[in-house]
Amino acid sequence: MVESGSGVVGSVGPGVRPRDIQRFLRPANLAAEFRCWLPASGCAADTVGPYASHAASWLGWCDRRRIDPLHPHLLDLQQWVNTHPVRVEGQRKPPSAATRANRRKAVVKLYAWIRSWCPAADGEVRNAARLVHTPGDPGRRPRARTLTPREIADFLGAAEQMGPAVGAVGHLLTDMGPRGCEMVRLWWRDWLPGNWPYPVLRTSGRGELAPADRPLAAACIGPVEEYRDWLAWVAPRLPVGPRARMLMLPARPHSTPTPLTSRRLQRLVDRIAAEAGLEDIEPHDLRAGWIRHGLSVYSLAEVSGAIGHQTLSATTRYAPSGTVKSSPYAPRVRAEAATVADGVVMLRRLETAGEPPTELEALRAENIHLRAALGLAPGAPLPADWRRAPYGGDDAPRPSLPVSAPGAA
Repeated sequence: MVESGSGVVGSVGPGVRPRDIQRFLRPANLAAEFRCWLPASGCAADTVGPYASHAASWLGWCDRRRIDPLHPHLLDLQQWVNTHPVRVEGQRKPPSAATRANRRKAVVKLYAWIRSWCPAADGEVRNAARLVHTPGDPGRRPRARTLTPREIADFLGAAEQMGPAVGAVGHLLTDMGPRGCEMVRLWWRDWLPGNWPYPVLRTSGRGELAPADRPLAAACIGPVEEYRDWLAWVAPRLPVGPRARMLMLPARPHSTPTPLTSRRLQRLVDRIAAEAGLEDIEPHDLRAGWIRHGLSVYSLAEVSGAIGHQTLSATTRYAPSGTVKSSPYAPRVRAEAATVADGVVMLRRLETAGEPPTELEALRAENIHLRAALGLAPGAPLPADWRRAPYGGDDAPRPSLPVSAPGAA
C-alpha cells in the first residue's frame, strides 16, 4: 500500500489521517486491495478472479444496506450467501449450490485478510460451515413437537389471565387466521441505526382494522394513526399499510413504542408457559405444530395464505424437513371445514379423540380445574387435603367443593 500522503489509497495503521481510512474502506478500494492479496495468500490463479468478484459483490451489498463490513452480523452474511440473486442471461436467478459454496470460501478468505490488519474485526465469521443454511432446518434447536389442544388451551388461558395485551399476543402466536403473526426482519436501510436487522411482530391482513383485529388495540398504547406518524418519522420508506402492519408493545408505560423484539417475545412466551405449566413451549413449536397439521390436509399455498406469510419459503421454514404425509381425515376435513383454521382445529380433534390422556396430562388438567374451582391463582399450591398421591394411590374420599366457589356443581 502507498503512503498516506500521496492521496491515492491510505495505508492502514497508527497515525493515518481519518480521510484516508475512510477512502480505504470504500468497497471498490477494499476489493482491489483484497484482489492484490489473494495471490500472495497461496490462492490458485484461476480462483483469484471469482473470489475477488464475490468479495466485491458482498462489500457493495454491505454499502447499499449501511452494514459495517468490518463487523457484519452472521444473519447478513447468511442472507447474502444463500439468497443474493445471480444474473444469468439477463435474468435474476437464485444462486446455485456451487455459487453458494464459492461465496462462503470467498467470505472466509476476505475476513482472514481483514483480520490480518484489523484484529478486532469480524467476531463471528470463522469458517464456512457457519454460513450454511438448510431451508426448514431450525439449527441446533430440538425438532418441534405437536402441541395438544389442551396444551394450547392452557397456554391461552394463562396468557389471558396475565392481561389483555399478553392475551392478544398469545392468541396471535396460536392464530391460523389471515391475521396470523410472523417474526420478520426489516432490511430497509433507513430503519433504526445499526447493523442489526430489527425483528418485529407483523400482522398481515386485509382492510384497515377488521373486527377480528379489535383485540390488538389492547396491546397498543395509542391509535393506529399515532403509530403511522411514528413510523413515518422513524422509517420514512417503510411501507405501512394493509400488507405490512406492525404490532408495537411499549417497553414501559407511557413510553415511545418499541418493536417487540425476538428476545422480549421469548421472555413473554416463557412467562406464559410457566404460568400454564408448559415451560418447554417455544414460538417455533407453536408455529410448526399448526403448520404441520395444516400441510397434512391443505396445500402449501393455502396454509401460507391462512397464516399470513408473504412467501411460501417463510412457511416451509417452520415446517419439518421432508414431505408431510397426507392425513386419513383429509377428505372429511376438506368437506366440512370452511377455512384452513377451522380445518386444523377439526383435524386436531379427530386425531386426538381416540387417545386417552396420559397420567401427567390428566393430573395437570385436574389441578388446573381444581385451582379455578377453589379460586386460587394458576401457580398457587393446592391445599393439603386436595393434593393427589402419586400413581393414583389415594383412595380416601375427597372433601366437597365450597358452594360459593365458581364452577361448583
